[in-house]
Amino acid sequence: MMAAAVAVPVVLDARGTREPTAAAWTGNKVVITSLSGASRPSSPSDPPVDPNVGITWVALLLNPKTGKYDELPQDYMGVVPSPDGRLAVIGASTIRRSRIGVLDRANGQVRWLDVEANMNSRIASWAPDSTRFVLTRDHQAVVVDAATLATTPVAPVPSMFLPMGGSFVWSPSGDRLLGTEGGTVSTAEPFVHLNEYDLTGRYQRTLPVHVRVDSSAQFSPDHDRIALLDYGDPRSTPLTPQARIVDAATGAEELRTVPLPASTYELVAWYDADHLVVAVRDAGDNGPVAVSPKASATASAKSSATASAKSSAKSSQTSSPTASPKAALKIVRIADGRVVHTVDLPGGLDFDNILLAPAAGLPKAARKHAF
Repeated sequence: MMAAAVAVPVVLDARGTREPTAAAWTGNKVVITSLSGASRPSSPSDPPVDPNVGITWVALLLNPKTGKYDELPQDYMGVVPSPDGRLAVIGASTIRRSRIGVLDRANGQVRWLDVEANMNSRIASWAPDSTRFVLTRDHQAVVVDAATLATTPVAPVPSMFLPMGGSFVWSPSGDRLLGTEGGTVSTAEPFVHLNEYDLTGRYQRTLPVHVRVDSSAQFSPDHDRIALLDYGDPRSTPLTPQARIVDAATGAEELRTVPLPASTYELVAWYDADHLVVAVRDAGDNGPVAVSPKASATASAKSSATASAKSSAKSSQTSSPTASPKAALKIVRIADGRVVHTVDLPGGLDFDNILLAPAAGLPKAARKHAF
């Protein structure tokens, strides 16, 4: 079944600002290609996504030809463009039904899949060559051919427990599927670890990462390191988010711990080998300037607790009647934890899934958003 995706152009100024204490920012390497997973109160003109809650989903997709961000239909909970930019997986969710489709960026047509999968803003993870993507259905990975929409359920993992909001991720090398698994707490085994499977579902190895891996963008550009968002002890107040940089070969050796702004709610990606991009709820929050190399990290940031901490971070930051913080991206230098650049997000909304892509090769209209 095919349908046209109606889009409304919105203006997004992603040029950002430079922090007064940082050296002049000369990056301009990446652009935001999509933002999804945010919500806003429904207006009378909006279709009822969920009348019991009274919210409307907000999803934006960069149109490289016009340089504008198209606002997608209000039931699009998630949108994940392919690495080559030709297609996008969309997750549409209303109170009546949920469905998954593939949007053709050239003609705006959507092909809907006859498959059920876990529905969230990170609806899919693409293979690096853009030919396939993986969905998550309960404890099973479902590989989808982007051209034919043929689905291949990968061998189920009976013991696999995906933490709250967890999904299978395609490895940056292209030959593995990654699944964060939560287990029983014990002194001998971390509560959360990352399992690797080949593309047939055959188990390969386990990495004791302690915190769930949501995206292949958490791997460094050379694939040698993984950045993990850790809130520390979720019982502590206030929360103390930090980026833990671990060795991708072992998952155990911690290379560095970088404190992040207190309102950090998402680790978006590596900007380059020396910087991370994080999403914060308060654009004015630049966090501490401190770094702890070879720090001994706690394993207390369990995946379910991390998800709860993320939710708490977002809700606590929006509960004050006097403050109206606006969400933004922060580029954080790994060497010293300093925020070197800020990029405002449209409407100040705290989007759950923000995807970046290299600015090189994009039309001039789109490159104006590079940062």
